[in-house]
Amino acid sequence: MCREGVNAFVQNLQAHDFREWASQHHWASIRDGFGTRKQEPTVLCTATCGICNKSFPIVKRVLESSAYNLPDAVVYQRLRLSSPGVALGQVVKGRTTSPDKYAPSEHVRQRWQGLMWSVYQVAFVDVCGDAVGPFYPTENWGIGAPPTNLDEIAADARAALHLARHAGSIPVGTDSRATEDQVGDVLAPIMFDRYGYKALKSWNQKKNKYVYVRKSVPAFWWGTGHQLDLLYQNEGEQSSIAIEVKVTEDWDHPICEPLGDLIGHNAVLNIRVPTQEDQLDKATRQLVTKAETMLEATGRAKFMCIWP
Repeated sequence: MCREGVNAFVQNLQAHDFREWASQHHWASIRDGFGTRKQEPTVLCTATCGICNKSFPIVKRVLESSAYNLPDAVVYQRLRLSSPGVALGQVVKGRTTSPDKYAPSEHVRQRWQGLMWSVYQVAFVDVCGDAVGPFYPTENWGIGAPPTNLDEIAADARAALHLARHAGSIPVGTDSRATEDQVGDVLAPIMFDRYGYKALKSWNQKKNKYVYVRKSVPAFWWGTGHQLDLLYQNEGEQSSIAIEVKVTEDWDHPICEPLGDLIGHNAVLNIRVPTQEDQLDKATRQLVTKAETMLEATGRAKFMCIWP
């Protein structure tokens, strides 16, 4: 599907009643992320581009803040079928968190659409009731400039975390929050002493100590915002690097949270500290790696796995 075809497809949707249009298509249940096991509530159909005559996947899902899996699901189908794709995020009152209050600004919408289109060739539009929202992806979707030394930062972080893992410092069981703190303690001196990035902390009077701040950032229909795990800021360079920490969760949802982080920060490090073997089959792992590599190519993301 070509760029002209995407625009024509979205314009056609915008001109019609969405429910009526959807009822005229056959939708198959698919996995709510990367992988092939069928399950609700994400569904898929395919169509043919009216301009280049190539088939493309259309994935629709209700946008729920507690299960924001549509980015993973549509990117998986787009890579599986080797074709650009379309994501239809349905905003449903009672399921989408406070849609009247937390609707994305036009700026956030355009940046999110620009990120999804420029990195993955996915046209991501929201659907409110019978109406399909606008599609104006911006090429300037990033926050500031990507860190020029992100490769070095990631390499140093990986080396330090491997040493800490082998020394038994991390993880602390399977609880991500405890593991986040341990990862933060390992990274803090490296990030500050070598690169000038200071961990975002605040004084917790109840615990009588400084604790890491889990700061939220505005995100595309993500309720009150996407809450990242750790944040490092370099005030001199006006740059910030978000950290996502995984333990046993989200094997089949590798990119939705890193994508959310990039709406609010210059870059993201996605760090998995597993207590189990890889939960993905070989074919799915190959597509996950491809999706991660495509995001890394922006210069704003790094993915790493710290095995025991």
